[in-house]
Amino acid sequence: MEKTDLITTKLPDQLSPHEKIDALNALAWELRYDDIPRAIELSEAARDLANQGELYQKGLLESLRNLGHCHERLNNYFSSLSPRKTPFNEADQDFVRLKAKSGRGVCLL
Repeated sequence: MEKTDLITTKLPDQLSPHEKIDALNALAWELRYDDIPRAIELSEAARDLANQGELYQKGLLESLRNLGHCHERLNNYFSSLSPRKTPFNEADQDFVRLKAKSGRGVCLL
């Protein structure tokens, strides 16, 4: 069993898939300064869940924002800010497309 599977199976069963994704993203965001590797792991789990079945756009955007922020904190600028399809750039484009009122500012830092 992969680490991401272990993380998601420990979440309460009564949570909906969207609630699990939101919980993973919220925890990752809280850990973004204190435990970056764990925040990346949680964000990747949220991203993977958001892409399963019917796409959960908000969960995907937040996971990409989290990943971009974590890679930026690790000075891994190529993974966070390059002009290619990266977490920050992909999330920023989707925030614009969805006309999201919050979250985009983190992508533009």
